[in-house]
Amino acid sequence: MSDVGFDDLFKYVDQQVVELTIFYKLLKELYGNEETVGRMNTVAPGGFHIIQRSLQRDIIVRIYTVTDKPSTGGNNKKNNASIMQLFAILAEEMEDRRQELDARKKEVEGVVRRIRTYRNKKIAHHDLDMAQGKAKYDPPLVGDLERAMVVLWKSMNDIRRLRGDDTTCAYEHTSIGRSAGGIDLALRDSCRMENLYKLARKGKINPDQAIELLTRRFDDDDEQILASMT
Repeated sequence: MSDVGFDDLFKYVDQQVVELTIFYKLLKELYGNEETVGRMNTVAPGGFHIIQRSLQRDIIVRIYTVTDKPSTGGNNKKNNASIMQLFAILAEEMEDRRQELDARKKEVEGVVRRIRTYRNKKIAHHDLDMAQGKAKYDPPLVGDLERAMVVLWKSMNDIRRLRGDDTTCAYEHTSIGRSAGGIDLALRDSCRMENLYKLARKGKINPDQAIELLTRRFDDDDEQILASMT
């Protein structure tokens, strides 16, 4: 592994997962709703089909990269910034948790296997057997993508827990109404929502306070106060 610290690596991978989540939620909101699909088909069905296909492929590639092996490249191996890299580092640091980490890694590998195969055979390369009709590689189904996302979210929170951080980020609640430069804010939103829920459940804040804290823009001091409360 390179000299990059674990915390910096985790932050980078976490941001990739948040960005992936935003793209995935956008796909669901645009194409998982009969009303929006109907409107798009009325306006420009061919164009919106191309957008759907591009989004799906982008999500597949993003899932592939964020679950990449710790290192790739044959004889000239290069380290990758991925969930698997995080698991590999933790396995070296925590011998007593190696079995648990191996199980987590196998869970991720199993869920994304079809997605990774499709990326290799159909997106990154044109498999010759496929081109000649000797092999067929069906695209991942909606359920495949959904299961992959759930496992990625769970894995990132498991890594937090193993590092002694009891904060749980509700990635599924990440806002897609952000500009491209607002990824950090989107991540803060998802974490904050979960923390506010915990505070309200413990009776430390009332519902009105939770709504006020959730809707106004936080600065760094606010984040530190909220972290101390949880």
